[in-house]
Amino acid sequence: MADVSSVLDDVPHAIVGAVATRAYMPERGTSDLDVAVLPAGISRAEWLLRAARYEGRGPLAIGGSASVSPEGIPVLLIEGREAWWPQALAKAANNAPPGRPPVLPLHWLVLMKMESGRSRDFGDISQMLGLAPADALGRARATFDIHAPDMREDLESMITAGKLEYDAPGRTAL
Repeated sequence: MADVSSVLDDVPHAIVGAVATRAYMPERGTSDLDVAVLPAGISRAEWLLRAARYEGRGPLAIGGSASVSPEGIPVLLIEGREAWWPQALAKAANNAPPGRPPVLPLHWLVLMKMESGRSRDFGDISQMLGLAPADALGRARATFDIHAPDMREDLESMITAGKLEYDAPGRTAL
């Protein structure tokens, strides 16, 4: 994948999407890299990518823009517009091991994917939550209680579906 973290320098950001899910579930294929940034940082992030020879491909309908790295990897800058994004990006930066890009923590990634409403994201959510330890599920519940109480029942359904998938006879958690 493209090394956008060294390019984005001082712009708060985190890896999201399929690449981020690799931290919480078995890898699923993807050909692009999704990176969340705050709306206030999108112009600077785009400028930094262009300066690093990323080719701009235009705006995204959801907010943000598409680029292609010098190696040919599609990179999507996604605007994190909801009120919880600054906190989520700060947590990602604080949790990133030295020399590694920040990855959105599980509870924030689940919230992001739940808000997207895409079926692929729902599959990711149930799989990640099915493998998540109890403390991670507690953080997800607390996050939803604060930022998306109307989706709390959906979260519980996803937890149940994920646990059923991995607790089914003949299946083993990774």
